[in-house]
Amino acid sequence: MIKIDKSIVEQITWEQDPDTFDQRLHASGSPYNEFVIVNPKYEWILDYIDVDAVTSDKCIVWSVDNLWLVKKFKATWQVNKGWDFINCKLDLEKEITINPEVDFVDYDIDFTIAIEDMYYEHVFYLDEKHNPSDDKIWVAKCRIKDQEIHGIKDRGYVSPIINIERNPALPDVDYNINLEIPYYDFNYDLTWYLDPAFNNTDDKIWTFKVNARNSQGLKDMGYVTPNIETNVEFNPGIPDIKYDLDINISFLDLVYEHVWYLDPKFNPTDENIWAVKLSTSDVRGSKSMGYVSPVIERNPEIPAELLLNEVISYYELKNNLVWYLDPKFNPTDDNIWALRIDSLEPDAGVKDMGYIGPEFIFNPDIPSHLDYFIHDKIPYYDLGYEHVWMLDSNLHTDNEQIWAAKIVPNIKSLGTKIVGNIGVVSKDFDVVFISYNEPNAEANWYRVLELCPTAKRVKNVKGIFEAHKRAAEIATTDMFYVVDGDAELVDNWTFDYKPNVFELDCVHLWTSINPINDLEYGWGGVKLFPRKLLLDAETWKVDLTTGLGKLKYINKVSNVTSFNSDDFGTWRSAFRECAKLSSSLYQGTTTHSETEERLRVWTTVGKDRRYGEYALHGAALGKQYGLDNFNNLDALKLINNYEWMKNEFDKFYKH
Repeated sequence: MIKIDKSIVEQITWEQDPDTFDQRLHASGSPYNEFVIVNPKYEWILDYIDVDAVTSDKCIVWSVDNLWLVKKFKATWQVNKGWDFINCKLDLEKEITINPEVDFVDYDIDFTIAIEDMYYEHVFYLDEKHNPSDDKIWVAKCRIKDQEIHGIKDRGYVSPIINIERNPALPDVDYNINLEIPYYDFNYDLTWYLDPAFNNTDDKIWTFKVNARNSQGLKDMGYVTPNIETNVEFNPGIPDIKYDLDINISFLDLVYEHVWYLDPKFNPTDENIWAVKLSTSDVRGSKSMGYVSPVIERNPEIPAELLLNEVISYYELKNNLVWYLDPKFNPTDDNIWALRIDSLEPDAGVKDMGYIGPEFIFNPDIPSHLDYFIHDKIPYYDLGYEHVWMLDSNLHTDNEQIWAAKIVPNIKSLGTKIVGNIGVVSKDFDVVFISYNEPNAEANWYRVLELCPTAKRVKNVKGIFEAHKRAAEIATTDMFYVVDGDAELVDNWTFDYKPNVFELDCVHLWTSINPINDLEYGWGGVKLFPRKLLLDAETWKVDLTTGLGKLKYINKVSNVTSFNSDDFGTWRSAFRECAKLSSSLYQGTTTHSETEERLRVWTTVGKDRRYGEYALHGAALGKQYGLDNFNNLDALKLINNYEWMKNEFDKFYKH
């Protein structure tokens, strides 16, 4: 076979156009009917190729890894025949040897040998991550079969192919797992277990397994920890701050998206605002984790808890916020910082948030929140002692001293100091007038204003319970008086009663005069309610006065209950009261004989008084209704339903 001389082939340069290059190669052998052209870099390759074994009118190309080595042409090969080629890949047989000392697992090895490296023995070494020794350990050697070797070529490091099995029962999260396994451990079935901090069971739970090709047993590889910090997301709408956040979640819960909401102290809105979320790629639901607060740094020189009771808008957290110690506890002329919240914003400024003092603890046995007047100055460095204020003895009748307030150290107490006595700031309770279509309501309202010009009014709110709830909402003092719309206050009445400090959670009830039968007891009298008691109430039985808890009855006339201003109003009031009496509603304030006597007077006395006949009729019907329904609370509640009572009245008096 004619071979074109190397010097001629070397003159044919590559110009990035394979078609032109092949045309020029073909032209170099134009005097011959058939010829071969060998890549000038690999003249020796003809020793490995039988060029006569393949014949065709097409161009026959022998190559290795897309590198052409030999091209065989016939003179008849023409451009206009479509540049047909036959590719004959040259497969040089390799000899591969695996080191038996590390042959426990498969390795990621590329045994490709470049044609110019075929005279070398190629050596692959174990990845240093899996080799605990100081010496290099060979894994595999590769050479061309029957080829004379001129040297050794280092092919670098190779790694084991680690087929890891995950526990399908566990959430799909990232784990901190160390896969730098010594090569000799691949002789065993390897097992990693879940970190006990994330395992709320008593059993070890496997997380990952690697099975050996020919296992010599099981090997415990220790614990792995879920890398959940990478799945934490912070609300980008909140300035960048550090949270007081403890992420300690059982592995079973990692199938939920965990949501922490911003502490309401930093949220001026009515809606919850999420602050931090933890989610994985295996989310199956959402779980609220409660509230989270910014990290608040406290001055370690102040040995007392500091009360931060103001709401701070979260957008203020773009600044470094600083609170200074209340001057009452600072004997110096300089401001002393008490609390601070540091922003993580790089350009954050400092904002003065004003003064803050130690937290006062109030005696829980003293009802309501007293307005204490504490004027004592205590230097902050003295707050290592427990400071106690005693209740003014004028506010209670006990002979023993009663503590009212204290400041407790946030360190081990150095002792106790009795600071002094404190009392209630003297102020009047709010007065609320409640009316609902009473004919004489306006006259009674003006009478209330004469005695209390700052009185407030609830008018035409449907439902007795709802009207009293509204009264509690507009009141501003811890207790407040209620005057009914048909109550004519007596001349000597004043709104100046000061309850005993231990009676601030009682409903107080004064007596009233009945203008039809002259009975004198609590029905229709002025009442003094604890505001919080009404605000927290969700329902009541039949009568507000006796249905909210403790009742204190005061035997002093507050008003005339002038309920006899029209026929229906008179009939309705008598019906309601006698239904309550006969169902023994007042068992806590009267004896059984008193109840029977009042029922007798209601049903027999006062016919000659204005609308007296209506009162007697309503009383008789109400007495019987109460007896018939004494154990039927739903039926008894109907006596407070204005429309139901009107329908009952109309059965007898509809015009």
